Formats: sequence, C-alpha cells, structure tokens
Amino acid sequence: MRRNLKIYGYCNRGYDGQTIGIECDVRNGFPGFDIIGLPDKAVTESKDRVKTALRNSGFKFPQSRVLVSLSPASVPKTGSLLDLGIALSVLFACGKEADNSKSERKTVKIMVAGELALDGNVIQNSSALGAIQASEKLGCNLCIVPFPIQGKPGVAEAVNLTSAFLHCGEYLNSSDEPVIIGKFQESKQSIFEDVIGMNREKEILSMAASGFHSMLIFGPPGVGKTMLSGKIGKLLPYLSEKETEEITRIYGCAGLEITNPECPVSRIVSHDCSPIQFTGGSNSKSPGIGALCHSGVLVLDEITKYSPSLLESVKETYDKGITASSRSGEEITYPARFLMIANLNPCSCGGLGSHSTVCTCTSQKINNHWKRLGRPLVERFDIRLPVPEYDMSKLMETENLPDSYYLEKIKISADRQRIRYKKIENINFNGEIHFVPATLDILKKETEMYGKIRSNANNPANARELISIVALARTIADYSNRDEVTEEDFSKAEKLRKYGNGDFYWKVMNM
Repeated sequence: MRRNLKIYGYCNRGYDGQTIGIECDVRNGFPGFDIIGLPDKAVTESKDRVKTALRNSGFKFPQSRVLVSLSPASVPKTGSLLDLGIALSVLFACGKEADNSKSERKTVKIMVAGELALDGNVIQNSSALGAIQASEKLGCNLCIVPFPIQGKPGVAEAVNLTSAFLHCGEYLNSSDEPVIIGKFQESKQSIFEDVIGMNREKEILSMAASGFHSMLIFGPPGVGKTMLSGKIGKLLPYLSEKETEEITRIYGCAGLEITNPECPVSRIVSHDCSPIQFTGGSNSKSPGIGALCHSGVLVLDEITKYSPSLLESVKETYDKGITASSRSGEEITYPARFLMIANLNPCSCGGLGSHSTVCTCTSQKINNHWKRLGRPLVERFDIRLPVPEYDMSKLMETENLPDSYYLEKIKISADRQRIRYKKIENINFNGEIHFVPATLDILKKETEMYGKIRSNANNPANARELISIVALARTIADYSNRDEVTEEDFSKAEKLRKYGNGDFYWKVMNM
C-alpha cells in the first residue's frame, strides 16, 4: 500500500532540539533552487551540498523550479543536520504522481537528521541523538539518524543518501501497519510514589490543586519543599476545551510545540529572569514566561533569591490574569492565569525550626528575611504551609495512600466547581475568583456566614483576606464532596493562611 509522506528535520537548539517540517515543491519554470523559512548561512549552503550529493549518488536533480519550505516559517533554522531531509524531500517530490483515486491514504511521519558530504555519504554526527527523542514526541513512524543504532525499533542508520532513500521507500511501500516510535513506552506517571509519609502535606497539596489555590511552602532545608512544589502540576485537573485552545495559541505565538495541550504546564522561573522576560518573550510580540504558565503552575523556587522587580511583575500579573508588554510601542497582552507556588527557608541561615541545626539569626534578621517578600505578595498566597523536620524512622512506618485516592477527590472537587462557575467567563475554580471579585456573589451564602463568624472578632478580615478565606473554605467543602460550608471549614481556611504576616511559626516550631 502506497502512503503519503511527511518529512521532518532536526536542529540542535537547546537540549530538546527543534523539530522542523520540510516540504518541497517541483514545478515548471526557469531552473532554480530556493529554501525559505528563515534559514541561516549553513542551511542556505545546503543547496550546493544537496545538488552535488544527489548527482554523485546517481540521482538527477530536477531541471525545474525547486522550492523547499521549512516550517514553522517564523523560527530561524540553524545547522547542517537538515541536509539529508532536504535531499529526500526533493527526491520524493520529483517522484509524485497525480492521484485521482478516492481511496484514503495513510500519512507516515519520518524524522531525518544528517549532514551530507559531496560524495553522497552522510557524515556521522552524535549531536543528532536528540532527533530520536524528538521523533518519539512527534509520533513519527521512522527515524533516520547519522550514526549506528541498535535495539531501537523504527530507528535506522543512514550511511549515505542512497541508503536513506531506500529506507524510506521500503517503509512507504510496505503492507505492514505503520508503527509509532516509542508508543510502547507510554506509561502512567506516578505522583507521590517517591514521597514517604507526609500525608498531611499531600492532602493539603491535593486540595490546593483541586481549587487552584496558590501556596507558599516554607521550612528548614532538606524537608522536601522543592519536591512538593514540583508535584502540584501533576495534580491539577485536565484543562477544558477552551483552556486547551488558549494554551495552544500562546505556545504557537512563541514558536513552541506543546506535547500534551490537555495537561496543565508547570514551569520553574530561573533566578536570573527579568521582568521583561516574564511579561514578554524573545521578541517584542511573543509571550513571556508568565503567559506560558497560563492555566498551569508557576513555580518560584527559593523565592527570596528573585529580584524585587521580578516579584512585583509576578504579583501584578497574578492580580490581572494577563501579561502586558509595550516594548514595541504598542501594548501586547496574553492571558496568564496561573497557580503560583513558592518555597523558601524560614530564615537566612536556614537553621530556624531545625532539630539538628542551631539558628544564628536574630529576630530582626528573621523579620528582614520575610520582608524581602513583602506583605502584599504574601497576601496572594491562599495557603502558607510550614513543613517541619520529620523523624525518618516514623515516616517509614506511615501508610502511603495511592495516587488514585487523591486524584479521585480532586476530580470530584473540580467537577463541582466547573458546574458552579460554568456561566462565568475565565473562572473555573474557587481559587480564581480574585480575577473577577464580583463572582463572590455566587458564594454569597458562604460570605454572609463568614461575616457573622467574624463579627465577633477583634480583627475583622480585609477584602482580599475575605475573598481568599471564603474561597478556600468553599474548596475544603468541595474537596470533601459537601454542599454546605461549615464553621470548621472557615477555621481551617484561616489556619492555612495564618503564617507569614507577623504570626511566626518558628516561635512554636520546637514546642
């Protein structure tokens, strides 16, 4: 059975590399050979290498107008690994015949990487190793690389141009069902399998994910703050159709491909990130890091190490739900509604709250350490979770609950919230109502109930705290699959928010 062919090339651009679509059109006209799609000097020079290699390999270069297009057209193409893919695209474009049959043809994807010598041989280059992984992510049926490979089904070595052409020809004319490279490797990703004990932290993390509540995790070094920060992205509910479309569009504007658009993204912000990089990307009109975290998780690891200007940009973006860049003289905006999770040591030396280390910080130094965040930013975290040092021997005796336990509770909670906010644009979860405070009317009953509880308190809640506690209490009830919010839920919500604004947990840590 004859199949349609789609050829992809590979460029070294970062560890994951860059996947390039290669198309060729051969038409009548004055003979010429053009490559379009922002090729660099090395790619442009491949025209001469390809023509000479084809001729020296016994193939005829078409005496027609040849146009090779590299996609995406907006992304620069670099390096010489596209030679072999360009040569094969020319050969198969010349061999195309008019097909007027209505029979459905299957399209096969082939990843090709290799630099051509003038005699038609392929130069061995281990830098093309990333092409194999790229072909797996893309769902290719065949991958041709310029080095020996063993034990990899669907991956073949190209010694020269002729062998690469034969590999493709055999595959296209085969009657066997095409196999997708790496499909057999698909497996369900574990979440808490490597976390011993810490059931309290797991429960709070899962509850936060179900309601899209931002969280600040703090405690002595080594207690698992960074590990827990990286788990919440795997716990978030799958995106809706609209959210999937939004994140796909954002990544498309950045010239990036997203492997699984239905799964929320999670990004750790580097400590040298600038406000411009956060709100705007590599050029004036591309999305920045904030927009790339849309409907996903923004991780601020060791939050005190970021510059105050970046944290201010994060705070503003979190409040507005959009990033705005005006570097080109016009304001470019992208949606950026994300769950923010941060972690930090409780003091500068890291010894505070530790059973094995003595803290050398004064009270003033501890206060200054927390002031680097600033109260306005701390207020944006619905949950402030202290993680103590646990006795490992006791943790080993703790019964670990399966991931399915948490995922089922998250699904039930998320479904309840999606139904509640289905008529409100851009709101799906309780933790998102700060984007549109007017949605607090939906939780009018809970708000009035909390108002009565706080009326007897000496320190009534401000507007932001009110929104946060009411939303968090509602999530606690949803996570327990309850319609009614209880006074105990409000009490739990207050306790989850209490730290960081003058209520210093380290004063009672060792009691």
